[in-house]
Amino acid sequence: MDRSVKSSTPKPRGQTREPQQTSDRKPTTPLPANRQPAKPQPSDRKSSVNKTTNQKQPTKEPSVPEAASSKNQTHARPTIKDVAKRAGVSVATVSFVLNGKDERIRPQTADRVRDAVDALQYTPNTLAKQLKTRTAETLALLVPDLRNDFFSEIADEALSEAQAHGKLIAMMRLPASEDERHQLGEAFRSGRFAGALVVSRQFDPLLEDVLDASMLPFVMLDESIRLRHAVTLVTGDSDRGGQLVGDYLVNQGHTHLACLTGPQETPNSMRRLSGFLKALMRHDITLKNENILLGDYTLRGGYEAIKNWDDPDVTALFAFNDLSAIGAMQALREKGKRVPEDISVIGYDHIAMADYLPQKLTTVAQQADRIGRRGVRELLYAIDGHPDAETHVKEVLIPPKLVIGETVARRNETPERRTQ
Repeated sequence: MDRSVKSSTPKPRGQTREPQQTSDRKPTTPLPANRQPAKPQPSDRKSSVNKTTNQKQPTKEPSVPEAASSKNQTHARPTIKDVAKRAGVSVATVSFVLNGKDERIRPQTADRVRDAVDALQYTPNTLAKQLKTRTAETLALLVPDLRNDFFSEIADEALSEAQAHGKLIAMMRLPASEDERHQLGEAFRSGRFAGALVVSRQFDPLLEDVLDASMLPFVMLDESIRLRHAVTLVTGDSDRGGQLVGDYLVNQGHTHLACLTGPQETPNSMRRLSGFLKALMRHDITLKNENILLGDYTLRGGYEAIKNWDDPDVTALFAFNDLSAIGAMQALREKGKRVPEDISVIGYDHIAMADYLPQKLTTVAQQADRIGRRGVRELLYAIDGHPDAETHVKEVLIPPKLVIGETVARRNETPERRTQ
């Protein structure tokens, strides 16, 4: 008997989700996520030296940066992060106490914050606060890939929801280098944004530092990445989606299966694999290790993975996103395989392109519209000062939906043309 791959995914605290089927047998996922250690971020502050001459200089009112640089540098002005560290709380908690929004914070915690403020003689930067108040009309949306249709759909719905509340959305690529992170940090500290929506495929400690330093409320979208001080995580229920696919393929008579994952450092890819394995185990079906193929959520990645793989016994392939599925189908056709007569293919995401292929793609809808809109509502709720600063990050799971297309056939049968 082929060795089966098993997975188990713990349920996070504070999670909001619909009820789903569970299994007494819990598989373990074979693809651990890689995390690189954080590198120290170089300081961008440059010391200034005031030069004096004997000549009389014209009187000039210093600008804000000049005034700041003229202060005695031997006694650094305490920051809100210093207060948070001394009080043993988060920066968000300090902010709520200082702004009089501490009704949900324990009295003893608020007292510790006030004691730390007094001990450090901390004074809030009122100029930065005024800039933030005056320009709180724009929300930042950070995504890892501007070419991915799924992120575009999230952005489109987020923009509609933001406009309904009198806000705008500025869509930007997630910073990939230290220079880009520095530029993002400068933009966030300028006071131009009221908050941020963040889609990150992997844990990035440097990005986490940028978000912390900005003091902006932010909401994580799509990938199940947890960054400290995030208000909320809004994502699709990938475990449940994987189970939907597994049950559907088995009910269509497929018992020899393969799957094409996303990058192994992405939590949602691992959750889809976990759910897929749970469903197969319920039907006493094993999945060969060599039929778990590593992809990267791109057309090219799906194409290359299938081009270099072959198992004549496999009758159905589950690709973990639609772009991978489309690339995989091209590689299968070049090998002389007919979809779905010789091999069925099912994707994930339900991007707009999936409905306009020569064969409408069978896929799973993550409901990007709901993710985008719910994320904006959660962020605006935080901007108004209502989040509970003393609880763990809340997770909102959007239920997936199976969308039947024309790329999955019942085993040994040719499917009828169907639409949904």
